[in-house]
Amino acid sequence: MFVCLAEVEAEESSSLKQLQALVSIACEYLGLWKILCDHQFHVIAGALTPVSLTQLMLSLCSRSVYVNS
Repeated sequence: MFVCLAEVEAEESSSLKQLQALVSIACEYLGLWKILCDHQFHVIAGALTPVSLTQLMLSLCSRSVYVNS
């Protein structure tokens, strides 16, 4: 019984650490979103050439940012 409880506690601890990492990443995304909105990023992006805009969109893909972080 004691070994089983220790395993459960370790698994719960691991899950909480993963949840903390997820919340941290979400906070970073929201912070980035706020910065982009505050500085009217849409105006800056609108002035880019189509090639530059495509490169920017690919580099800011949320999946690639999440996978690489």
